[in-house]
Amino acid sequence: MNTENTIGPMTRVALEIDTGDSARPTGPVDFEFIFGIGVNGLCGLEMRLAGKKAGQETRLEVEPGTMEELFGHLGCSLMRAAGRQPPFALKIRIKEVAPAKPREVVKAMAENTECGCDCGCGCF
Repeated sequence: MNTENTIGPMTRVALEIDTGDSARPTGPVDFEFIFGIGVNGLCGLEMRLAGKKAGQETRLEVEPGTMEELFGHLGCSLMRAAGRQPPFALKIRIKEVAPAKPREVVKAMAENTECGCDCGCGCF
């Protein structure tokens, strides 16, 4: 169990993501995921967030052609939340880190199988 609430395996991570798009009337968006459940290991975003705690921030530059490496299994969901295509920068604030419940892990793993990024969703 992650007693210090730092981002690590099987933690539920809630983020606030700001794309810096002044034309987007909704402002920053919320995004939540379970850390470390991708079948191909950690994606670049997870590596960037590993060991961080709630309240910390990071900035991530997203260039064309880097989406799969940066976002991996989170890509489709994250791109729908961000509503932008590269290039752009993400300002990411960690809102909450908590141990994931078994039910949350199973649900997230099932959701990961729904989109293999060859479905025509246009996220990459």
